[in-house]
Amino acid sequence: MKKRSLSGNVGVGVFLVAFVCVCVAFGTPAWLVSDPRIVGAQLDRLGLWRHCFRSLPNPQESDAPRRFFVGCRWVYDPFTAGYSDIRGFLLPPFMIATQVFFTVCFLLGLVSFGLILLFTLCCDPEQKRYIELISTIGYLLLASSLSGGIAVIVFACLGNADGWMPGHANNYLGWSFALGVIVYRFDVSLCPRTTENSTMSVDKQEYHKASNAVVFGGGLTFVALFLLMMAFISPYWIESYEETFSNFKHMGLWEYCFEQFRYPYYQFDKQFDGCHHIFSQEYYVIREWLLPVWLMIVQAFVTLALLLSLFAFSVISLIWIRWPLRFVLHYEWILSSVVFICDAIAGVLLFLAVSIFGGQCWRRDWLMYPNFNHLSWSYGLAVISFMLHTFAAFFLYLDAKTGYKLRKESRNLVMQMQPNPQSHHGPPSRSGYV
Repeated sequence: MKKRSLSGNVGVGVFLVAFVCVCVAFGTPAWLVSDPRIVGAQLDRLGLWRHCFRSLPNPQESDAPRRFFVGCRWVYDPFTAGYSDIRGFLLPPFMIATQVFFTVCFLLGLVSFGLILLFTLCCDPEQKRYIELISTIGYLLLASSLSGGIAVIVFACLGNADGWMPGHANNYLGWSFALGVIVYRFDVSLCPRTTENSTMSVDKQEYHKASNAVVFGGGLTFVALFLLMMAFISPYWIESYEETFSNFKHMGLWEYCFEQFRYPYYQFDKQFDGCHHIFSQEYYVIREWLLPVWLMIVQAFVTLALLLSLFAFSVISLIWIRWPLRFVLHYEWILSSVVFICDAIAGVLLFLAVSIFGGQCWRRDWLMYPNFNHLSWSYGLAVISFMLHTFAAFFLYLDAKTGYKLRKESRNLVMQMQPNPQSHHGPPSRSGYV
């Protein structure tokens, strides 16, 4: 009996961690959590299937509520009076979509778990259906990762939006949501290993593996993409020192957080409190002040870098798993060149973005009291992502250059193997053959 490859064993271990995470995230009510320091908060926490309230007034009786919801209940609880009346409030369309997509992710993971048990306990590389089994597991994990990714993206965009759960300024995404994100990242990283294990088991001598430069450059691209996504969505590019008690708390590319802030050039006595999206109605009157031209340029550069990094990682995944096989083997140096160009441009855009932001964030015509502020960890993640994109582009450039030379040498070899037409009219010669 032949032993399984190292990638297969690593894939099984990664899947087990991801499957535990998806089970815990599926059943725990901590996707959205209220700040425990807030005394009068109405929401405690909620998950996909259970909601916990401290004292939620009936949303249908906003003027004079007569019923309050307290404690944890299943979202489809048929026994507690009143829950059926507010089910439309508890389950808006985006929440139903999150439930559906994450349920599909959970079910596909459950099926994959059974197949992986079969793969681990009953199969070895010498059996007939070994390749079909690994390919099936890879495709199931790919579908599971896509479904789970859609679920967490939808909930991240709309789960803490204004207009749904009360006190959204004091709510934050909880650890159950973090486990859902981990499931998506683990499944995405597991698919290339599973598919590579299936394709390389057909005939290890049939074609060459991806070079070390591609593997290392692709790994750097993955880490850089992950850090860039965190920097893109997190509101901690700049924040104020806690001991200054500033009205400005922190901000990111798309979100500002204030505490009882009054804009001095606004004619009405309006307080801006809490965290809101930069394009929300709350910041409509001060949006021109919050969004100077240089910040819009930074937003554009980081967004383009994120799109290029996503595209580069998608292409590098195809090179890793050798799919489609004929296309990848024929145009591998071109694909490496495309990824190199995308990573290089993303690195340049991120360099410009962090340079512009680092040089302009202290302007006195933007945030008040700039000496009370400092660059925070989201900005640091963007800087690290810029460096990793640059290193990844270097390794992919080396692979593309090597692949182009090998391709050129193979063409010259084919031309040398063609017979010389003049050899038919003269003495036999070996100069036209290799």
